[in-house]
Amino acid sequence: MTTQTFYRLTLIACLFICSANAASQDIAKTLRVEKEVTLSRQDAVQNLKRGTNLRLADRVVTHENARASLRFYEGTLLTLGANTQMDIQAFSSEQQDKNAFFEFTKGAFRIITGAITQTESPNFQVRTPLGTIGIRGTDFWGGELGDDGSLHILLIDSEHGLVVENELGKVVIDRAGFGTILRPNQAPTAASEWPKAKVEKAVKTISFSDDS
Repeated sequence: MTTQTFYRLTLIACLFICSANAASQDIAKTLRVEKEVTLSRQDAVQNLKRGTNLRLADRVVTHENARASLRFYEGTLLTLGANTQMDIQAFSSEQQDKNAFFEFTKGAFRIITGAITQTESPNFQVRTPLGTIGIRGTDFWGGELGDDGSLHILLIDSEHGLVVENELGKVVIDRAGFGTILRPNQAPTAASEWPKAKVEKAVKTISFSDDS
C-alpha cells in the first residue's frame, strides 16, 4: 500500500466516523405532542412523546388532528400541524458551520429561528415539493389551506425577509403579514398582504387544542 493510498483511506474512515457521530448526537427535544405523532429513525418507527430527543436524519410525522412542537438546542422552534411529514436533513449550530436544512413533504408548519441564523450569511433552508424557502432569521408559517395542491407561505414577524423560489421564479417577502403561494408548475406569486381571516386560518393549523 502506498503512502498516498493509506492517507486517502484514513481520511475516508475519519469522515465516516465523524458523520456517524454527528448522526448520533441529540440536536432537539420534543416540547409538546397532541394525538398521534411518530418518529422514524434508521428504519425503526416509534411514537413521539414529550421529552423525546431528535437527531439528524430523523423523520417526524403527525397524523390526523395531531400537533407537535420541537425545540432545537440553539433555540429554533418548530411547530407541526396535522398530517405533516418533516425530515431533518442537516442541522449544525457550530460557530464556524451554522446551517440547517429541513424537508417538508406535506402538511403545515411554523418555524421561529434561533441562534443558528445569527450570522452574516445564514444557510437555513426549507424544501417543499413546490419550492425552497431561504431563511435569514424569522418567524414564518407554511402549509396547505385548500385541496388544490398549493403551498401558502406567510411571514409572521422578522427583521429579515424570506426568499421563496422554484425553477420558475423567485419572490422576496420582507413585510410581516405578507405571503406568497406556490402552485404546481408556476412561479411563486407576488408577495401580498393576507387578510385577517386567512392569517387566522393558517395559525389554526398549527395551534394546539388548549391554545387560547
